[in-house]
Amino acid sequence: MVPEVCALSLQARGLIGLPVLLAFGSVTWSANGLFKADRSPASVRLPVANICLDDLDLITQVFYDHHALPFVLDTGAETSALWPKFADAARGEVRKSGVSEHHTVEGMGGKQDFEVTSLPKVVLELGGRPVVLQPAHIFKVQHRDQAKWYYGNLGVDLLKQPRSVTINFKTMVLELD
Repeated sequence: MVPEVCALSLQARGLIGLPVLLAFGSVTWSANGLFKADRSPASVRLPVANICLDDLDLITQVFYDHHALPFVLDTGAETSALWPKFADAARGEVRKSGVSEHHTVEGMGGKQDFEVTSLPKVVLELGGRPVVLQPAHIFKVQHRDQAKWYYGNLGVDLLKQPRSVTINFKTMVLELD
């Protein structure tokens, strides 16, 4: 989850699981490698909450073209993926500049090849800030059960763009600075 860890080979990486992150209460990491946990108490500010838990998945609200879309927030994923539901939300952009191709994804389970629609760039608003997925790959086939309900999986590639990221489980707020 810390930027230096992401530079390690796949065989040398480790993960901090959701139960540990929840126990921290609030975690912040910065582009320069600083990681901070804050266990001090805080009151819940539900009107501004933009994350929630769905079983063991951390879900966040993302805005695309002024529409709020739920995404899985996956701090263990190296890259972000847009799922078939996102193609509906970006229908105009897909028609205008989408290109069908194959895209290889490498993860803890190895490499897999998928059919995707690629867009040159997609700008999302996450945690109050714009982040850019460039190029953006929209999977054509639903490969995970979560893809039935969510628009994509947000990975570390987007979380590396701001100066810092805070996930506060006490207030259920994701903030990018």
